[in-house]
Amino acid sequence: MRDIRNIGRAGLAFSAMVLLAGCSGFAPYRLNLEAECIVSAAAPSQTSEACRNAQLEKVPAAGDAPGFEVAYVEFTDQGWLQSREQMSRAIAQALPRAGDPRPVQLVVFVHGWKHNAGFDDDNVRNFRIAILPPFAKRAGPDVRTLGLYVGWRGNSIDVAGLDNITFYDRKATAEHVARGSIRELFSRIRVLSVDKSVSVVLIGHSFGGLIVFNAIAESLLDELVRAQDGAVPRRLVDLALVINPAFEASRFEPLFQVAMHAPRVGADRPLFVSITATNDSATGTAFPVGRAVNSLFDHEGWTDEDQCPGGFTVTGECPAFERSLRLEKRANTHTMGHMARYVTHDLSRPGDGFVECHMALDPPVVAGAAPALSPQAPEPRNQFPLWTMRASPQVVDNHSGIYDPALWDFVTKLVGDQVNVNALCTAPPAR
Repeated sequence: MRDIRNIGRAGLAFSAMVLLAGCSGFAPYRLNLEAECIVSAAAPSQTSEACRNAQLEKVPAAGDAPGFEVAYVEFTDQGWLQSREQMSRAIAQALPRAGDPRPVQLVVFVHGWKHNAGFDDDNVRNFRIAILPPFAKRAGPDVRTLGLYVGWRGNSIDVAGLDNITFYDRKATAEHVARGSIRELFSRIRVLSVDKSVSVVLIGHSFGGLIVFNAIAESLLDELVRAQDGAVPRRLVDLALVINPAFEASRFEPLFQVAMHAPRVGADRPLFVSITATNDSATGTAFPVGRAVNSLFDHEGWTDEDQCPGGFTVTGECPAFERSLRLEKRANTHTMGHMARYVTHDLSRPGDGFVECHMALDPPVVAGAAPALSPQAPEPRNQFPLWTMRASPQVVDNHSGIYDPALWDFVTKLVGDQVNVNALCTAPPAR
């Protein structure tokens, strides 16, 4: 028995050593604040070693896409700035320049799980290659495009396979980041938008979507409440977008409730957009399973939104439906992109053509499902201020396949006051 215990202790010690050896570093990646780095989006490996930790990169024009710059701001696990000077320099890059009267387009990207601000990180490369060029191309050479990559420690273990166990740890870290100094960064960006006429696009992927949403949700709620009194809601940024967001729909529900009761005033285009792949196994399968375990001891009750057809009992129960179908339960264990209640639009890509956007067609209510689980967003959905879009695998493939050029060409069309949402997103195709 003693031998077994010793073997067990040795196994635990070995496992701990493996985890510690695979623990990713805590230091920031982008503290070379003085470097003047030219980075080819197509061949970044040719960049000098000194540029690999540069805070600012300059990407030259390629083909018909104008050049652009990329700045970096990083945060600790507790949501503190890794370097205030890093943020100050990033904001300074978006200010008007002497001798360069061009307006500025600022595209902010907050990465998700398993990523960071390292030079060779897949998200960093694709920010340069896939996301920024379409924005620079649509804006044209008369607009200066600046990308701002927001880095945090999305990967805490650099061991293949073992990094999957960090889901809840990194989710908690993302929530710390969302409550931290990133709120100051976003506030400074909003000041740029209002006072300096800088066009701002704010994008978050996966846990980065959680960070973006948590950081702006209160301001969004304020604007939606203002709209209930007939005021035109003020846009926080030109476009606030989350892709395959990894957070509970219950966080989105308060915004949805207010938007449902706000008049369609000045909603020429959405205040907030969410896009979720229909085949996203991370948020569609793993997330609800994990949340079902994680929320095992949470109490979710029936609400008046559940519209119990047979009437509630004196104890507040709805005997006609399974308790697992309660709206609050579903919203606590699923992301909003996987709940029909919130869906407003569908994105598809027939053949190799452009992305097509259609207002969502209400599916038939599933027998036995609580009524509140069916689509609830009001018509006309193009004028609803909160768009929740489902994307076919040809547009967004699973959780990380977010870099199709057709997707970003579509996203760029949502930016700017001249967009005609009724032309961009049409009625659902006939069945």
